[in-house]
Amino acid sequence: FPVTIRVYIFVDEIDKMRDDGDLELNGGQVQRELLKVIEGLDPDEKDLQPMWVFGGSFSEYLKERMKDFGKKGKIGFGNSTDEKKFVFDDQELIRSGFIPEFVGRVGRIIQLNPLTKEDFKAIMKSTEGSLLYHYEKLGEMRGLNLKLSAKDIEKIVDDAFKDGIGARALKKHAEELLFERMYT
Repeated sequence: FPVTIRVYIFVDEIDKMRDDGDLELNGGQVQRELLKVIEGLDPDEKDLQPMWVFGGSFSEYLKERMKDFGKKGKIGFGNSTDEKKFVFDDQELIRSGFIPEFVGRVGRIIQLNPLTKEDFKAIMKSTEGSLLYHYEKLGEMRGLNLKLSAKDIEKIVDDAFKDGIGARALKKHAEELLFERMYT
């Protein structure tokens, strides 16, 4: 009997593919090339059904929109100038620099809440292969004490949260804190 294989294809940083007028990197052209890949997969092929998932923070675009509309009025379905209530729809994606042909291939838009400081702590401590685990193991291999105290973790989380660049900042601030212990 036939078997259907569901393949998930995740494309991260989709917000970086928007056409923002930068002549060096034409986001519209990148989108058209990606459309060729999406359309190149035969939808009638019964044993392979790809599911495309696009992820992106849209943080720069959101900052622009909040600046533009913060004084003028309300935006999004929630009719709010509150960033947490801002909602992307097809028209918002097109305004942000996506070509309609590409937006037409996006079946559903799901907006996640921004990370909180508690989320940052959980990422530091509780995830598989967490930064705490990574540095402790690295320290054991090198004969160094790279364990982070509760105070260290608070500082890393606070600094990373202030950066506003997401959880990636955790590693940067952890390495800044541990630099002396790691390389002296």
